[in-house]
Amino acid sequence: MDATSQTKTLQHFIKGSWSDAEGGATFDVLNPLDDSLYLRAAHGTSADMRRAVAAAKLAFATYKN
Repeated sequence: MDATSQTKTLQHFIKGSWSDAEGGATFDVLNPLDDSLYLRAAHGTSADMRRAVAAAKLAFATYKN
């Protein structure tokens, strides 16, 4: 295995579960010490944001009391 196959991918946590960004896009996060690849993170879209906001609104109703 090469180094990139062992690289972790950070997903979004929305409505209690982990999910990839819509379309599966990611971006690289580099280690600031040596600029090596540290991990890949889900590159959210406006659709991902809308899903997260909708989930937060639903959750807020149960927590506000």
